[in-house]
Amino acid sequence: PAGTLAGLVKRELKGAHQPEIVTLNTPDDLPAARELIARHGVPPSHEPAIQFRVVVATAAGTFVPAAGLAEGDTVRAGQVIGAISTRQGPVDVTAHDAGVLTEWLAHHDDPVAPGQPLARIGGHL
Repeated sequence: PAGTLAGLVKRELKGAHQPEIVTLNTPDDLPAARELIARHGVPPSHEPAIQFRVVVATAAGTFVPAAGLAEGDTVRAGQVIGAISTRQGPVDVTAHDAGVLTEWLAHHDDPVAPGQPLARIGGHL
């Protein structure tokens, strides 16, 4: 497959400036690819920044947001932002990071499953 794709590129760019092409068919081709990257690659100019975090349900049940907590409010790391009503009783939902509650992804009395996103917290404080 790699040879076929390389052939397509060479045919398409015939007469134009031909880019340097390396095909990866076997692990033995990796050193040539690394050399190509070393010659032409550019390290990233910045580290990626986390734009938001998602708080997820830890249990199945019915979600109840904390009273008085609304989108746009600031939350602290460890703050209880709601609860999940289960047959065994309520399970607190806590923010693991500080930031701004940018969006509720689950609303009052929504049924939730473990791992389901409940809220989005943006920025860092």
